[in-house]
Amino acid sequence: MLIVGAIILAFGVALEIIADLIYIPGEGAVRAVSKKFGFEFGKAKIIFDIAQCIIAVLLGLIFLHKIEGIREGTLITALLVGPLVMVFCKPARAALSKIKFL
Repeated sequence: MLIVGAIILAFGVALEIIADLIYIPGEGAVRAVSKKFGFEFGKAKIIFDIAQCIIAVLLGLIFLHKIEGIREGTLITALLVGPLVMVFCKPARAALSKIKFL
């Protein structure tokens, strides 16, 4: 279920990136950083997601004295979504380029 969820999430993010209209806050931050520094979105997303996991672990340890809410699913998703976005962007762009808009 986790892998299916990551695939669906990555497909949605890829469509969001291709549309280039409006972003949810997390993807918007990644998109801004990737545009500013010239990174590919998928690679920037991996770094951003892992950084968020590390920050969550550190904040949990500082304030709660334990790791709360970060488990294997969070880490696997953080590592999978970025590469899957890169995989989905190429064929989705190609398919959309064939569509003629009025």
